[in-house]
Amino acid sequence: MHKKIVALLISIVFIMGSFAAFAQDESQDLENLNENLILHYDFNENANDKSPNGYNATLPSGAVITTFDQRGVVRLTGAATSYVQLPVNYANSLEDFTISTDLYIDPTMS
Repeated sequence: MHKKIVALLISIVFIMGSFAAFAQDESQDLENLNENLILHYDFNENANDKSPNGYNATLPSGAVITTFDQRGVVRLTGAATSYVQLPVNYANSLEDFTISTDLYIDPTMS
């Protein structure tokens, strides 16, 4: 079960980057986010990186892109191949990072 939760946390949506500690206003926050964005996966049709960096992910046969609440999501079946494979070189120069994701756990899962 722990592996499923970790895989879900990592897989659904990735937004990694550095953020200004105390931005003056919301538009400044958004500008800082866009400047420092390392990768962004929205899972609309594919696992391509929407940031300018081109760190596309791949989905083994156990992960499926679908929609939930009108947004792109990755559905993980719990199989050994149910994960999102990130590119190996995206974190080479990072000292710290933030991951933001929405997570839905089906209450019928055991």
